[in-house]
Amino acid sequence: MKKNQTRNKIDEIKEIILDYLSYRHVMNFAEIELIFDLLGIDWQGDQIIGKNKQNIVFWHGWNKETATAFYELFNDHKIFIIPTKKALPVYDEFEIKPLIPIAHDPKAYYNDLHWLPSLILDEVSTGIR
Repeated sequence: MKKNQTRNKIDEIKEIILDYLSYRHVMNFAEIELIFDLLGIDWQGDQIIGKNKQNIVFWHGWNKETATAFYELFNDHKIFIIPTKKALPVYDEFEIKPLIPIAHDPKAYYNDLHWLPSLILDEVSTGIR
């Protein structure tokens, strides 16, 4: 894929996430995938969103462009990841969640991959804006 096409796809994905968050202010990774599917966005791949050194996974199965878009929004403080056990019922509703053990401590270092259930918030829901 050409550099401009890649940049355009990343920007499109960022816009989709921000547009949805501007309406709902809180979302989860399963919702994002549903939105991508509804809009015909190619998002599937082998990328992991998480904390590599700790073996913590927030989500997985995205392609490079989708993961890059997410990380850019996160690094620019446009979105925030909030680890919470309260997210579990939300993922149960969507019947989509990683099939790896659950991480119970976001500060722990695990020997193998663990999923940390999380929600994604925007600036409004965090009180920043």
